[in-house]
Amino acid sequence: MMIPNETRNGLPNRVWMQRLSTSVCPGYIDVFNNESEMQEYSEMRDQYRQALYCLGGGSFPPLPDPSLRARDLLILMDVFHDGKAVACTAVHDIESLTTFLEKARLSIRKIKSINQFEVKLGPSGYFEPDFELFTGKVHAVRLMDYKIICIHNFSHFDEFIGPAHNYDPELDGDLADAYINTLPLVCFRSDEWGHFPTPLTSRLGDDWDDYTFAFFEYLLFYLRLPRCPQYFGRRYTLSRYNDYKNSVGIPTDSSLCFEEFRTNLWNDAASNPDLSKYFARAVAKAESADGKIYGTMAENQQELQLELYFRIQNRDDGAYCK
Repeated sequence: MMIPNETRNGLPNRVWMQRLSTSVCPGYIDVFNNESEMQEYSEMRDQYRQALYCLGGGSFPPLPDPSLRARDLLILMDVFHDGKAVACTAVHDIESLTTFLEKARLSIRKIKSINQFEVKLGPSGYFEPDFELFTGKVHAVRLMDYKIICIHNFSHFDEFIGPAHNYDPELDGDLADAYINTLPLVCFRSDEWGHFPTPLTSRLGDDWDDYTFAFFEYLLFYLRLPRCPQYFGRRYTLSRYNDYKNSVGIPTDSSLCFEEFRTNLWNDAASNPDLSKYFARAVAKAESADGKIYGTMAENQQELQLELYFRIQNRDDGAYCK
């Protein structure tokens, strides 16, 4: 969607995009390094609450009807790797945005993959990108006047879930190929924001609470990565596991499930002569003309969901969510 030039005050597209990429979430404060500032905000919150009590005659006055409607909103998401855009999406369907406004939850099923990112082969038989180089932002655009704010800035890698996590060895052997093709997931945590008190956020919690802030819970992205050594060695792995089950006999509490056995077998597999040949096959299949190996963001997403939480910091008992 093109944003009118007059809305950007004549800024060229490049400058506008630079402002998008450098935007910050509103009211973000590093609470661990700004204790004096947080104390000031806590006092400001108390003042807002007292003023609201006065206006409402001892209770908060009713809120006006919301002025933002679903059709007036556009959500933009951009994902970067090492500063290069690798995926993006725009959410503007009324049903999704209505859920976002009413329940603070937004499900995203489609994203557009723009560029590849480099991946490298780990010692346990997975292709993996440098997760610390992933960053991303989610912007909300008010279509009435094209005002824009950053509502989510994710840059904290949390977990990588490899492509073999759903396999059930009791299934038909013909399905052995399916488990290794399960798309891997990468999980990110978000920054907290909204620490700066307003007459609206100051209504949250109780009088003895310190401050409030907002955050989106984990973001889960599916990746498309080249077939890894574990894929090429899948039948060898299953054969070894069957040998293990036959040697154990009747399963006990100490018996290894397939996932545990596979993890142990492929731990530092690159140095195992029985497994290292599968590394060579995977690299030969995946290597591009420039000698590097690449992955992309999957365009079909099933787990990508934004869910907004407000957290209330209690002066005595810690924090809790609403």
